[in-house]
Amino acid sequence: MTPTLIFFQVHNGQLCALGLPFQHRVRAASEINRNDGTVILFTGGKGESLKASRFAQQEFGVPSTSCLTEDTSTTTMENARESFRIVSETFDRPHNINILVVSDFYHVLRCKLLFQKYFPNVRVLSTRANLANNLFGLMREMGGLAKNYLQGYYTLDDIWRELTQKGSV
Repeated sequence: MTPTLIFFQVHNGQLCALGLPFQHRVRAASEINRNDGTVILFTGGKGESLKASRFAQQEFGVPSTSCLTEDTSTTTMENARESFRIVSETFDRPHNINILVVSDFYHVLRCKLLFQKYFPNVRVLSTRANLANNLFGLMREMGGLAKNYLQGYYTLDDIWRELTQKGSV
């Protein structure tokens, strides 16, 4: 499983979370960390989050003190839930935190729908990957979107609202 990154920024009373695919997501999180001293929570995959954390530290110079890891989640829904658990254990008032989830373009809708179950102030941002990865990811994502809908995590109205709301996904 490709690790998802949750990127946390604590200043001015705000915490920003970012969900990212491996090298593109790590690079994006590292750039934000470099620009404003954020903390990155790497979440997802058995052992993958630790690899992503080390990659960010070695390749992009992210300080180890800026890295948190979580390696029990295996789905986007679990990423959101486990991220909230870690945020709740680490920071005060997790529901008041502004979250930025960064992922590939095909994954941002589902990220937004699932993360807003735990973080009401969530925004999404997409990274770019090569065309072959995007086509494969888009096909895989359609299945994930349908599966989470059938599991009751969101409604068709929720999907429509996110697709038609200006400034959303």
